[in-house]
Amino acid sequence: FLSYIKPIFSVWAYSDEYDFFEVTPKLGSHMARDGNLISSLIYSNFSLPLISSAGDLWRLRVISFLCLFLILNHLSSQILAHSPSRTTQFLLPIALTLPGPMTFISWSLIWQGSFAMLIAYVANVLWMKSKFGLKLISVILLWSSILMSPVAAFSIFGFHAAVFILTRFKTADFVKVTRRLVFLYLISGIASLLTIMISKVLFGLALNGRVGPPQLSDLPEKVYWVISRPIIVSMRFFDISSPTNINAIVTALLVLSLLVFGFVIQSKNLSESIFSRLILFSALIILSITPIVITWSNQIEFRYILGPSVAFFLVTVGLTLEAISERENFLKYAHLPFILLILFSGIMSINNHVSGQFISPYKSKIDFIQSELLICQNKNRSLEKVVILQAKTTYPSRNNIGIFSQSTDMASPWVPIPSVKYVLKTVGIFPREITLEESLTNSDLNSCTVDLEKYSQQLVKLESFSG
Repeated sequence: FLSYIKPIFSVWAYSDEYDFFEVTPKLGSHMARDGNLISSLIYSNFSLPLISSAGDLWRLRVISFLCLFLILNHLSSQILAHSPSRTTQFLLPIALTLPGPMTFISWSLIWQGSFAMLIAYVANVLWMKSKFGLKLISVILLWSSILMSPVAAFSIFGFHAAVFILTRFKTADFVKVTRRLVFLYLISGIASLLTIMISKVLFGLALNGRVGPPQLSDLPEKVYWVISRPIIVSMRFFDISSPTNINAIVTALLVLSLLVFGFVIQSKNLSESIFSRLILFSALIILSITPIVITWSNQIEFRYILGPSVAFFLVTVGLTLEAISERENFLKYAHLPFILLILFSGIMSINNHVSGQFISPYKSKIDFIQSELLICQNKNRSLEKVVILQAKTTYPSRNNIGIFSQSTDMASPWVPIPSVKYVLKTVGIFPREITLEESLTNSDLNSCTVDLEKYSQQLVKLESFSG
């Protein structure tokens, strides 16, 4: 929690979050078209009434943090029941500092993903009970989780992958657990699809194109993408930069070598086949990203790979420490500095990533807009009409993954107007018209112009200086 104080309580908003401040929010209907029907209801009836300014977004970030914390807390008790290692216990909260959890917590808009994860985790736990009533509740809970965020609902398999290895569970026994859970997801998944189909018929719901499955001709490319993107990226732990081919190969070989080495030792101690444990672990990893495997959309961001990233981190580090503990006694002292190094890396990465990718760009954008409006006021220009001029040059970008590649969310075409409108709202100015134009067709003395080309050049200089 101390690690997240700055990301949670700093005042900032990012891209789609400006929908919170609109008179007629549109994001709820977009969520419904993505098939996230319950997310749409929660957004419209819970999130929107809770937020009136960027200063309120911390409320959703706190909820998101608590949801993921509760999952790891129960996970901790599961692992502790089978393994007395306190080192493993200490690894669990550090997993929250990975880019995947960091995205769910810091970007308040997707707090519903964390909530969906918690509900899915509770459903998984209840499903393993013997009572029929609890099983029925678990089906309903998972159904609702899938209709909130399919990606979040399936991420739970990543946690199961970690439990399987860290508790030293027998493969045959965990195969039975996995089969039962897959059956649960099959029932709830079918129920979710039926709900969406009924909504299409009764309410005329038009789904977004990315909801559909890939074509057969796309399968080879899809398989390559799954391996080279979500799987490889999940092995890079705290690194958010887009890997080069060499970097990706080296990282994958290093992590896979540590995993295989750890699996060899663990399999030997358990008198089990290493291949059976590796196959089950791999199957759980793939299950954790099922929604992005079975749809044609190849969008890769850390919010889509929380499950495998947590699993690879916990298992790789856990097995490495387990291997170290079996060496000579003096190597046992390597545990503490190793853990402290990981802890330091996690805390630093959280604050650097969120500050560099969200907080600082937000502040620079708001400061620029305020300065442009102040220039108009100093010239006695009327603020009844505000014209936003698109940047003529492309905004600079970073060689990072997904949303982390943007140096500013102003690069998204739907952001400039809400951003300017929000700044005007904070100072109590409500112009009759705000437009986004490619160029200034005529000079209107009764209008104020916000030229984003100046902001783009400002960012170019800043990026050059940073480089």
